[in-house]
Amino acid sequence: MATERIGISIPQELHERLSRFKDGLNISKICQEGINHAVRIEEIKADAPDIDSLVERLKGEELKYGKKYIEEGFEWGIKDAFSHLSLDDFLLVESRREDDGCHKWHEDDAPFFPSEETIKAFDEFDERTSVLGNDGIGSDERCLLIDQTPGIGWMLEPKHYFFRGWLNGIYHIWDKVKDKLIALDQKPEQLSAHIDDLITSQERSQAVQLASEDDEN
Repeated sequence: MATERIGISIPQELHERLSRFKDGLNISKICQEGINHAVRIEEIKADAPDIDSLVERLKGEELKYGKKYIEEGFEWGIKDAFSHLSLDDFLLVESRREDDGCHKWHEDDAPFFPSEETIKAFDEFDERTSVLGNDGIGSDERCLLIDQTPGIGWMLEPKHYFFRGWLNGIYHIWDKVKDKLIALDQKPEQLSAHIDDLITSQERSQAVQLASEDDEN
């Protein structure tokens, strides 16, 4: 097998220690084994499947786990959209859409305030799922894993999925309403009619004011 020569540098202190044992060590073989190991690790990394495929698989498992919780929150989001949220609330929800609502709602410093009925339902939901354990079947193994996983564990809590479902329910209704509002705003004949009404109203007010002044004179 053909070979190639390469030069390596080592610290002086290591060279002095090596000098005591160099006659009994195969320096070339040791270096080859070390380099071969390092290269093989890099080859394994390079040949690994695309990381995005793993992310998609784990994301699918996460959504499967949280599906029943999302559905419950989604139902309450629909209810609040129809009976509780104002136009300003919808606009606030839209402005926070990119950061998924900051994952907060009915705390004192939260950006969103659901209805009292939804808060009550959420509190009951949180108590129920805490008793069952976070896998919903009475086991607290997943709960322990969540508590011990900093940074991402909180995303797997049932109340997080409930909140995501609540937001998605509101997004669903708002997207339909928003399109209709935009469509109305873009109809020039309606805008023109509205302007005509304003002009007529202004002219009527001016006429009443002039008549009042004439009576006084």
